[in-house]
Amino acid sequence: MNSLSKDAVSWVTVDDSAAGQRIDNFLCRVLKGVPKSHVYRILRSGEVRVNKGRAGPDRRLEIGDVVRVGGFLVNPLEIEEVVVQFPEVAACQIVEVATPQGSRPVGFVVGHAEYRHQEAELIAHCRSKLAV
Repeated sequence: MNSLSKDAVSWVTVDDSAAGQRIDNFLCRVLKGVPKSHVYRILRSGEVRVNKGRAGPDRRLEIGDVVRVGGFLVNPLEIEEVVVQFPEVAACQIVEVATPQGSRPVGFVVGHAEYRHQEAELIAHCRSKLAV
């Protein structure tokens, strides 16, 4: 079975190890660390497709099915909400930037008057709150 990428759209062809498995359980297995609530959100939004069509969480996979998962597994608005929870951040805007490795979210952060640059701490804060 192919692996999924967080950076770009991924297509996975289902093999016998996943045949008969529900799509929600399949995604929880291959997207390690992604909360189940997020798996259901990407299923509802249509970000996950099976054989070019939408798939509900109870869809059972068959050998040869092609599962498509979009690039960002975290909504940019979710990233912004987490960044502004950081004590010294006043505002944040996340944008998509194309790189040779695929699209990446990039944040522009505005701090409060007493803000001091704490990139490592801010990244650690985001990693603790987001499925990255």
